[in-house]
Amino acid sequence: MKFKKPNFKQTEIGEIPEEWEVKELGEVCNLITDGSHFSPKENRHGEFLIATVKDFSEYGFNISSCKKISEEQFNELIKSGCVPEKEDVLLSKDGTMGIVYVSKGEKIALLSSISIIKPNKNIIDSFYLAYFLKDKRTKNNIIFNFSSGSALPRIVLKDLKKLPIALPKNLPEQRAIASVLSSFDDKIELNQKMNKTLEAIGQAIFKRWFVDFEFPNEEGKPYKSSGGEMVF
Repeated sequence: MKFKKPNFKQTEIGEIPEEWEVKELGEVCNLITDGSHFSPKENRHGEFLIATVKDFSEYGFNISSCKKISEEQFNELIKSGCVPEKEDVLLSKDGTMGIVYVSKGEKIALLSSISIIKPNKNIIDSFYLAYFLKDKRTKNNIIFNFSSGSALPRIVLKDLKKLPIALPKNLPEQRAIASVLSSFDDKIELNQKMNKTLEAIGQAIFKRWFVDFEFPNEEGKPYKSSGGEMVF
C-alpha cells in the first residue's frame, strides 16, 4: 500500500498539512468563560466541592484539597455556569497558566482561576482541542500574547478567543490524532503511579531497616525484635 506524502502550507502559526485549516478559538467554541468570581463560604459538612487552580492538574482534581460547600451554593453555581459539563475543556488561567484537562462530568464547581471552554462538537473534538492547547508552542503563544499582569499573571479570556487553532477539517481525523496521543498519556500516567508506589516502598524499607533496625538478620528475621544487639 502506498501512502500519499502530505503537502504542507505556511500559516500564521507555522507549517500545517495542506488539508488543515486555521480558525480562531472563538470560532470553534460555543462558549469561553471561567468559574465563579465569588468564593462561597466553606461548609465543612457540605457534600459538594469547589476547586481553584491549586486543586487542579492535567489529570483532574485533588478532591482532598477542594473546599466543601452547601448544596444550595452548588446549585447556584450550576445556574451561573460555573460547573463544567462532560467534555468541556478546562484551562488554568490565573497564576499557573496552561494546565489543560477534559472534564469527565465531575460534580465540582470552579472558581475564576480556571476557564471553561465549550467546543462546538460539530467542528472540533474536545480531546483534539485539549492536546492542541497542551502543545508547548501553543502554551508559549498563550502566555506571551494572551495574558497580562506581572504579580499575578492571568489569561485574558476576551483575547483568548482570538487564539489561532490548527485543525483537520474532518472530525474522524481529529479523533484519531487525539486517540494516539491519549494512549501515550495513559502510559505516562501509569509510569508515574508506578514510580510513586516504588518510592513509597523504598521509603518504608529504609525506615524499617535503618530507623527501626529491623533489617533481616542471618536467619532472615527482623534484627531488633529478634533480640539483635543494639550498640550506641
